[in-house]
Amino acid sequence: MLLSQTARSALRDLSIEDKTSIVFGGFEESNAYADFAILLGGHPDVLLERSQAAAKLYHEGRVKYIVPTGGVEWDYTDEKTTEALRMTALLKGLGIPEDAIIIENEARTTVENMIFSLLQISRKIDFYKAKDGVKVIIVTSPRHIRRSLLLAKMLLPEFFEISGVTAETNIATKENWHDDERSRKYIATEISLMKHLVDSGMAEDIEF
Repeated sequence: MLLSQTARSALRDLSIEDKTSIVFGGFEESNAYADFAILLGGHPDVLLERSQAAAKLYHEGRVKYIVPTGGVEWDYTDEKTTEALRMTALLKGLGIPEDAIIIENEARTTVENMIFSLLQISRKIDFYKAKDGVKVIIVTSPRHIRRSLLLAKMLLPEFFEISGVTAETNIATKENWHDDERSRKYIATEISLMKHLVDSGMAEDIEF
């Protein structure tokens, strides 16, 4: 079955297996090395795990720079600040040097995460001299990775080599998302957003 051929009104009634395939299918964890890790912001409860995943890439020598992106402000225990600045503080606490962090502090959607991160990357590297292309790893939560990669491949230049890495999490995983209402809402939102991307021609169709 194709997502384009599925009526929006029928999305809610898809089986657990079909919903799992749409959100989590078509993705394999990358073992690649890259110039940049684009670290996507989100709700406060995912920022630490995502930051840990990006820091791990850096400490393993798999990325040169980390781009924490997200301009949405949240109230944290000790302050109100943006996702990008919060992740920057977390990254520094995880041993990432300041000169390896490129902050993108304006984006408010995943689309803007990609576009605004590209602008930051363009200030660090001369695309005309990037003979072997630019390698980027998208870092986010498992439930968010497939849509993020669809958007990255749509919005970043063709000469970018794009792969993905997911953070370790207990929330809305491939195995347990259907066990609680909050996770079910996460998955419903991801499916709805991917349906929009496919129907608008912004992303390739998804088979499930």
